[in-house]
Amino acid sequence: MTTCPDHELAVVGPARSPRPARCSPLIRAPPAAWWRLRTRYDNFIGGHGVAPKDGAYAEDLAPATGLPFAEYARSTVDDVDLTVAAATRAFPGWAATSTTDRATVLTAIADTMQEHLGDIAMALGT
Repeated sequence: MTTCPDHELAVVGPARSPRPARCSPLIRAPPAAWWRLRTRYDNFIGGHGVAPKDGAYAEDLAPATGLPFAEYARSTVDDVDLTVAAATRAFPGWAATSTTDRATVLTAIADTMQEHLGDIAMALGT
């Protein structure tokens, strides 16, 4: 896996890139479309990236090439317990939020995903 030393980003795609090797965008898409992926993904717990308790990560392979492009946390029961505890702490605030405000939050998330649907599809298919 090639990485940008400044940003710890994986460089995935053609070996010959029109961009410099440092800080180059990562996944080659249709003309002029580039984006960046991190090389390691932690658990997302309580609004923060949290390393797995036992430090274990697994490689994620690009479906198109079979080559590794990132690592993801291999969660254990201890990690799930942390997640459940964070969700339990967050629940009273979310439950007290009006349905209108909850719908606004969820709609904003859906709109953002829709806006980046092409990027998401390309990242998943690369």
